[in-house]
Amino acid sequence: MSTAIHSVKVTALKGAEIKLTVRSLEKGCTVSFCPILALRCLSALGAAGPVGQSDFLPPNDSPGELHDYVAECLESARASVPKASATFTLKLRDADWLKKIKKGDTRDTAAYAATARRVGAAFTAEGTQLVIGWDSGAVEAHEVTQKRGRTTLGKPVWAAQHLGLVAFTLLAEDVLVTAGRTELRAHREGEPVAEVSLETGAKVTAIAADGTRALLGFADGSVAAWQPGKAAALVRLAGVDGPVVGLAAVGKDVIAVATSAAVAVLRKGAIATTVASADGPITALAKDTAAGAFVFGTARGAVVFADADGKVARKHQTQIPQDSVIGVMHCDAQGTVAALARRGNRLFVATLAPDGIRFAGPIAEVDDFGSTAAADGLLARVNKDQALYLGLDGSVRFSQTLPKGVPDPRVTRDGGGLIVASSESRHTAELRAPTGAVLASAYQYGQYFDDGIPLGRDAALVWLSNDRAFRFTAAGSEELSIRVHNAAAIERTGGAFAMLREENEDGEREDGRLVELDASGRVIAELGKVPADDFLNSGGLLASDDGSLFKASIYDSQKGHVQHCWVREGAAFREVPAPWDGDWPTFSADGRRVAWQSREHDAFVLYDPHAGRELARIELDGYLCQFDGSSRLVIKSGATLHWFGVDGEPCGETPLPAREIVTPPITRLLPTGGKRGVVVVTALNAFVLGGKGEPAPLHGSIPLAATETAVAVARGWPLEVVDL
Repeated sequence: MSTAIHSVKVTALKGAEIKLTVRSLEKGCTVSFCPILALRCLSALGAAGPVGQSDFLPPNDSPGELHDYVAECLESARASVPKASATFTLKLRDADWLKKIKKGDTRDTAAYAATARRVGAAFTAEGTQLVIGWDSGAVEAHEVTQKRGRTTLGKPVWAAQHLGLVAFTLLAEDVLVTAGRTELRAHREGEPVAEVSLETGAKVTAIAADGTRALLGFADGSVAAWQPGKAAALVRLAGVDGPVVGLAAVGKDVIAVATSAAVAVLRKGAIATTVASADGPITALAKDTAAGAFVFGTARGAVVFADADGKVARKHQTQIPQDSVIGVMHCDAQGTVAALARRGNRLFVATLAPDGIRFAGPIAEVDDFGSTAAADGLLARVNKDQALYLGLDGSVRFSQTLPKGVPDPRVTRDGGGLIVASSESRHTAELRAPTGAVLASAYQYGQYFDDGIPLGRDAALVWLSNDRAFRFTAAGSEELSIRVHNAAAIERTGGAFAMLREENEDGEREDGRLVELDASGRVIAELGKVPADDFLNSGGLLASDDGSLFKASIYDSQKGHVQHCWVREGAAFREVPAPWDGDWPTFSADGRRVAWQSREHDAFVLYDPHAGRELARIELDGYLCQFDGSSRLVIKSGATLHWFGVDGEPCGETPLPAREIVTPPITRLLPTGGKRGVVVVTALNAFVLGGKGEPAPLHGSIPLAATETAVAVARGWPLEVVDL
């Protein structure tokens, strides 16, 4: 089957400059500029040099994180507005890299874009357009329209590109100024009209508009201005102590400059007064609606209104009551115990250790959530049909909308593929790329997708309800000669512990086999047999991460399900008694410890399967347990995580956060341009706050830009606009 998701055609080629038409082969998908997609298309066409490395980049990195590589390949880039088909005009660093490519060359390719991150958004002066910037270097303007009395985001009207984009602002007459890693550029309706180079090593950390000029703040504390079309170079205005974190033009020749410690007010280039923060580091700054006034926010949740004379007019302390819920605990390949957590309605990744809990996020707003383990992070399922592959730092490596009603998906070990059913009926098993493109699939009439697990580094082992088994990779689907009834992944080897169906030449079922598979799906060892008559009711396979401990539930017509256990001894396996009295014990990664909750639920049992002895009986009324990479056992009981050493000795207690009052840092302040004040954005919520009166909460996703009547929020693609 074809795995192509884009069609690319060379429409012009001269020296090191090439023009491509890139068309999406997926219904309803839009092509937006991404330098990684462009380079992968060139690689598919046969480009040489470092361009070919684009197929081997870290799959979860954004274009901004890959900028050094992009700059090594591309000198400049231009693109048309996002549509189902877009034009990329690229100038490469070396014309020799394009020698194998000719004008008119066409190729269908699996090339995909890196997941871009939003740099910011801004409404034009009249509020009729919304400009959105991405770390891919794309800056796109969309119409803002009224539909059935509601404000909505319309079609794209122009696009600009600036490789290495770090910030942008809109000046008077809707002139766009973009800041890159080495230069500033001015654009009018997407077309570049002026450019100025930055000094070597200069790093833009803040940008703001002041009429027809742009104000720039730098990491070394410098403040400068640039007026496109009138100034060929930056004009230095002043210097402050510490990196500039925010700028605001608050009056004629009056500028507020924020560092983490204070806001300095500049009058005609000199510091006239300073307002120090008494509430933690300053994190955001904006112009207030009152003339000559500004507002700043801090890491401790304070919002401070002040004027150009340094007088503080109002201070508001953000406080949010919220409930906290910790989900199922997982141990990753590095031995870190982590779980999803919901604090209020925001999702976090919680890393658990005897010395405390560390939260990363927020990641998304959720009503419900669940998780499955991944080799390097967690795979979250939120709001019923959304899958998020998360790093332990809270980063979203990719997200996809799941078909309604499908079982929980899994992810390959390299994070490059999602193992999922195609629909609620589960007739087709699929391996999907981070973009959602189907890389491999398996279907048989009358059968359904039973289950799938990671295999090797970048593959999946998938089996259907009739036990037909397949190896999925980005190159497609390969049916295996074995028939898999059930399997459990072995993390350290990339292989699996599997229960295989066996039939004779007449198609009659014979005794099944319990085997070990290597990372390619090949049988390398046999552990035992499963009687033919009891085979279909057997399963429940589990393996330790290192492949030294296995368990299976084998049905017996007289006794019901009987638990079996094997330990690895050199190149052989030894069956040992399975002591647990439930179906699902928990194994340590090294297979030296097993824990389970007793059938009476009055204690947890810690056991050494190799020595065949009970180590401890821990009397706790708990309901979840997990081992970390050091074989320490953690049990969730009530509002506490209890930690125990390898022999069951207590080694720590971590209280779980209950209902709490939090003071989240202020991440963004957005002037509305009217009497309503500013939109205050924190890591957990958003609200409108003026110089007087109570805050008015904004429900929904995180705002990125605002007018007096509408806000742009980080939801959907590229954004959504909602009435204020």
